[in-house]
Amino acid sequence: MRRWLILHGTSRKDVIPLTALSIVTRFAATGEIGPVRCGASLNDIAETFGEPHDLGRVFRSNQWPRRYAYGDVELCVCQCRTVTMVSVSTARDPMELPDPEIDALAVFPDRMTYSQVAAALDDAGCRWAAQPDEQPDRREVRTDPAGIALVFRVDEGEAVLEQAGNWTNAHLCLSS
Repeated sequence: MRRWLILHGTSRKDVIPLTALSIVTRFAATGEIGPVRCGASLNDIAETFGEPHDLGRVFRSNQWPRRYAYGDVELCVCQCRTVTMVSVSTARDPMELPDPEIDALAVFPDRMTYSQVAAALDDAGCRWAAQPDEQPDRREVRTDPAGIALVFRVDEGEAVLEQAGNWTNAHLCLSS
């Protein structure tokens, strides 16, 4: 399944194929997947993608924060309905991601390797740096300025993206 992202003001020859890699690259560079981002209101996201799947409480003893999901994108949400964490799981094949071009969830069969992601980040002009890691079966990259952590699992010599995410500690909830 191949869909196309047509950039505003481009000619037909400038059409870019929309893939999981392009969505993850945009997320790594900007911290956003359409309206999905840290600091966004869950109500605003639901206006675009519909009501999320409620995954329940983060802590058994407290009603808030709660976890919600849109396919393979998990959100941590404060009592005031502000998103404080976005985590994109890319370990499943196929994966289901919010597609900001069609305002709906879409299924992508793509698995993304370290070399593919690094090349896509470079092509997008996104600064990134490999993080020191003690584990031989794992690699981590962090983007700048969005601060997205991309975690890769090394499997049979090839590093494959498992997760991309970020969180905010800056939120001060007025509801509590």
